[in-house]
Amino acid sequence: MLSHVFNRISPSFIGFLLIVGSLFLGINAKACDTSPILTPTNIVDIGGGFFTFDMQVCIGENGSEDGFDLSMGCGLNVTATSAATLTNSGKVATASITGGVLTYLDPGFAATGTWWEVDDFIAGPCFNFTVTVDGDPQNCSVSVGGINDGCTSTPSTSIVGYVCTADFSITAPASQAGNTSGAGNGCNFSASEEQVIEVILPCDETYTFSLCGNATWDTYMVLSSGCCGGTISTNDDGCSSQSTITAALTAGTYYITIEGFGISDAGAYTLDVTQANPCPTPCTADYSITGPANQNGNTTADADDCAFVGGGAKDQIVEVVIPCDETWRFRTCHANTDFDTYMALYPSCCSGTVIASSDDACGTSGLSSRITTFLTAGTYYVTVDGFDNTEDGNFRLQVTNTGTACAVLPVQLLSFKGVSQNDNTNLISWGTSTEINNDFFTVERGIKRNGKIEWLEIGRVTGAGNSSDHLDYDLVDISPVHGISNYYRLNQTDFDGANKYSKIIYIDNSKMNDYGISNLYPNPTGNQFSFSVVNTTKVRSFSIDIYNNVGEHVKREELSEIENQPNFKVDVTDLSEGVYFVHVLIGGTREVKKLTVIR
Repeated sequence: MLSHVFNRISPSFIGFLLIVGSLFLGINAKACDTSPILTPTNIVDIGGGFFTFDMQVCIGENGSEDGFDLSMGCGLNVTATSAATLTNSGKVATASITGGVLTYLDPGFAATGTWWEVDDFIAGPCFNFTVTVDGDPQNCSVSVGGINDGCTSTPSTSIVGYVCTADFSITAPASQAGNTSGAGNGCNFSASEEQVIEVILPCDETYTFSLCGNATWDTYMVLSSGCCGGTISTNDDGCSSQSTITAALTAGTYYITIEGFGISDAGAYTLDVTQANPCPTPCTADYSITGPANQNGNTTADADDCAFVGGGAKDQIVEVVIPCDETWRFRTCHANTDFDTYMALYPSCCSGTVIASSDDACGTSGLSSRITTFLTAGTYYVTVDGFDNTEDGNFRLQVTNTGTACAVLPVQLLSFKGVSQNDNTNLISWGTSTEINNDFFTVERGIKRNGKIEWLEIGRVTGAGNSSDHLDYDLVDISPVHGISNYYRLNQTDFDGANKYSKIIYIDNSKMNDYGISNLYPNPTGNQFSFSVVNTTKVRSFSIDIYNNVGEHVKREELSEIENQPNFKVDVTDLSEGVYFVHVLIGGTREVKKLTVIR
């Protein structure tokens, strides 16, 4: 009868009775382990040997009686925090730093006996703050342990700035064997150990990722667009206790994370990656030249790559870089051409709308081909075909320009390159070895639309006139287009107005942040500072928090109605002389800048 009564009592009520009973017995029931989930991200070098990173601490179900300590590995010391207090259900834990350890302590427990976070078998709240440390915390441990009035706590540990690295890399279709035992849990998709496989998909197709029959333990699988992030699909028991995912995917790089269903599930496996249909044969140019130039070739041993002419006529493809906007001529009208040619000019390799084509257009040369058309600078593809499948042999393709836009000028470029920077700008740089009568350089940015590059002037840089020394130049593009590749070229102009274009380079800006914040200026400053923001079209407000060099919050600005505004000013006349750290939070992007105030 008594056992029947206990069976009807809820577990939570039993827990309540145990706590009450322990109090009557004079036992202090302590929360003995925070068991928190730690998420350190976004390392920022703020100068002077100091770094910040964003920290999230989610208290576990075992509570944290009076607060918690946060300490660093790698011999680093915590020097500041952005949160002076953490409030939990009206109870306040105050921050202090001693010996490089950050402590959040609620002194109220000693006076009232009220826990800051009770040991109630329910996960506690999450707290977010920014930590400043006296060195680079990349790959260093950060540990958090509860303060529990003498009850020994086992801290939880995570790695700051964990860099996800794939254990294997394969190109589909393929198989990969591995073993998750002892592999660690870096991705945190679940609590079990995992391995990550980078999978390169060569074409748009339906792919299957399968562990079916290839593991003896209970697996869990995640398909993602990034290493440890960007989940696309997950699967637990797709085939018995193993996992399988089938998805229609575009060509690119993806990641399969293989975990266990439970924390103790681990072992050997083989991942099979298959595709519904084979990929089409990719188009590859046989030659690459920059006009004006000649290219000899022979179609005899080639295949019908482009299928431009019916009946399976063999062809060869020449990639032609056009360096300037001008009228260009493509001809096989030469004695080296010994068969009946048929020629086509494409914007891409065997694809896109044909720009022009030609059969018998060389006058007395009879059966050879010629195309004359105006082209903007860029890359094009010429296919030299036979008139039918019985025609193949030797040819000479001649590429010439009909004007003077690409005339050679006496400036020797040693280099021309570009790189994406952390503030969402692109740095364009070049060097010269000699300059004669060089007036200026014009930097142009190009965006490819419908297979064509559209050019826009973004700045001019004065040349040296005459020089025989190695000279370096640069220009910052403060507003590149996000999410795509940006193309760049130089237009060098002489004092007499003659000009010449450089080769074309590009910068992949597909992974740019949605927002870019410039450096603060002037810096140092006495009254105010300014900064610019790239792309404010998607948000209407953002915040600015300023901290002093010991981590105290000294000023906050809320800026609203900012849509399409590129520049902002912040008054600092109320701040004392010294070094400050300016945190700008916009659209989920946080950037930290160092500011010096002088009086």
